[in-house]
Amino acid sequence: MTETEPTPFAAGREADVYALGGDRVLRRYRTGADTAAEAQVMSYLADHGYPVPRVHAAAGSDLVMDRIGGPTMADALLAGEIGVRPAAVMLACLLLDRAAAVRTDNPTMSAREVALIPAAVARVRRGA
Repeated sequence: MTETEPTPFAAGREADVYALGGDRVLRRYRTGADTAAEAQVMSYLADHGYPVPRVHAAAGSDLVMDRIGGPTMADALLAGEIGVRPAAVMLACLLLDRAAAVRTDNPTMSAREVALIPAAVARVRRGA
């Protein structure tokens, strides 16, 4: 980081977050990690109603997205704002929905496994 760059207003294990003005932020990975896959997953999640920031740009280790308030799921669990079961159901549905969406890109899943995904999603949503 050069001296002309602003100070991050938040920092995590792998990235710093900078305010860009308005309702957008820049997440810059210190590790130089490529953000393309993360941006793709976040866009998919947003399109399917999951509460994630909308991604505006992803280039190299920089990810520009909406700034949203609120706790992480882990923080909400620790604060008792969400129960373990609802959080587990949300994560299971997310993973199952994502598995169905990437089937065409994942030749390791058999047609039989893909056929099981809708029933698995329904069972998780019913709480079975």
